[in-house]
Amino acid sequence: MFQFMGDEIALVPAGEARTPRKDLPVAARLYHPYVTNLANGGFTQASPVVIAVDDAGLSWLSGVFNACFMFSALTAA
Repeated sequence: MFQFMGDEIALVPAGEARTPRKDLPVAARLYHPYVTNLANGGFTQASPVVIAVDDAGLSWLSGVFNACFMFSALTAA
C-alpha cells in the first residue's frame, strides 16, 4: 500500500506530533528504507493474513489470498 503513495504520506501526521521539527525529519529519512524493505519482503516472508490462514490449516486459501493481493497491487496504479 505504501509503495503506491507519495513521499508526503510520512509527513501527514505533522499536525498531531508533539515536536514536529524534531520528529518529521526522522520520519522522512526512515520512510524510504522502510518501504523498500517492506516491498521486498525484508521484514516478513508472508502477510499476516496468509500466516493466519496457514496456521488454521487452510493452506489452499493462502494461494487465493496471495493472488488477490497481487491482483490488487498490480491494478492499483
